[in-house]
Amino acid sequence: MTDEAFQGPPDSAPFALVRLLQDFTLEANRYVDTAGGRNDMHRTDLNALAVIMRHTAKAW
Repeated sequence: MTDEAFQGPPDSAPFALVRLLQDFTLEANRYVDTAGGRNDMHRTDLNALAVIMRHTAKAW
């Protein structure tokens, strides 16, 4: 696939937002995979850790 397949009209804000969300998701997945690999953790381990950290932060 090429980038042209995902682009909407140049002045179309909804298409631009979708494209930014796609880019963010791709980069977030790359980060999770890299961070998990460095710490010998699976994606689900990192998700569980994030839930625990979020819950702990609310307790403060």
